[in-house]
Amino acid sequence: MPKRPTQRAIEGEKALFALLVGRTDDTSAPLPTVRHLGEQLDLSYSTVSRLLQRFVAEGHAWQHPNGRFYPAQAGPKVAEGLPIVVLGRQIQNWSRLYQEIVEGVSEQCCARGCPLIFLSSDQLVSHRSPELPPDFATREMQAAELQRLASAMPRLSAGLLLDHVWEEELVMAASFPATSRILLARRSGDERLLSSAPDFAAGARLIIRHLAECGCQRIYLGVPFTGDQAVDAAGEALRAEAASSGFPTVEALDCSTPTKRKAAISRLARLKNRTAIVCTEDNVTSFLWQELLSSGFKHSSITLAAMQGTGTLDLPIPRLRFDYRQLGRDAVAAAIERRKSHLSIAPGLIAIQPAEINP
Repeated sequence: MPKRPTQRAIEGEKALFALLVGRTDDTSAPLPTVRHLGEQLDLSYSTVSRLLQRFVAEGHAWQHPNGRFYPAQAGPKVAEGLPIVVLGRQIQNWSRLYQEIVEGVSEQCCARGCPLIFLSSDQLVSHRSPELPPDFATREMQAAELQRLASAMPRLSAGLLLDHVWEEELVMAASFPATSRILLARRSGDERLLSSAPDFAAGARLIIRHLAECGCQRIYLGVPFTGDQAVDAAGEALRAEAASSGFPTVEALDCSTPTKRKAAISRLARLKNRTAIVCTEDNVTSFLWQELLSSGFKHSSITLAAMQGTGTLDLPIPRLRFDYRQLGRDAVAAAIERRKSHLSIAPGLIAIQPAEINP
């Protein structure tokens, strides 16, 4: 059984907490060092450290990357001048999604007085042509790149924002300087790694409800490519919501290349009931729409819908919209303020009455 705290420890904890919440001096000044606090409160170094870390986790204290502790409300002020680091793909391989996220990150960095540093890997994502699937770094390549980039990290930073393609296990194992780590654009499966991400489940509910109202009896998942965890998560959310709404099992249609999309269109042509195909990536949705029209498709009971939610689509189809700029702003704020919960961006639905594919 764990030992019961002594009266001295109880009183020391109360006194330490009072130092955090009851300070009347300049809140941008740090607490005394852990050693001095231990001497002042008659507590051991390890006890003071444990209590302060617990207060940080509970949101009562803020720890500077240099190790000093402050009252929680001092964090944003103390963080001014510390850089936010974005660790991701090279700029030429940014998708529209990442352009929007980085715009939000940049806006919040300016508002918070934090410089913005990009550290990029040319191995993480490569994309030869928009019409072909991107190539993603293998696990071994990611591990090597994270080790290389960790050595380039500034010693002190306000937070580290991570491209969603990085594997969280490798991120947590990397030797980065102590700072907040926030995964962008998808929910982390590791509770130690926070995230700022679209609410794919809420988006799936909006799409499924709208397709049901349009009379769709079956839904197919248009798979744009494999290897992207955010795209995969959106597809999983769609499958789960369709199942809970009583739709038949959502089957996948490979839409990764012109040849694969042609085969998918040929399969759709044989269907009898009102059917929807929901694509989880916007570029591929556009290609699929164009190829449906140019193929001379005669079946008038197909609804195409888009789920990724960037601002890039301008088609007469139902589609989600996520505010990825807000996602970027929220990620910076969460890193600086040392928030302890995952952040979700709610979707909107552009509920255009779907045009029938019947040229």
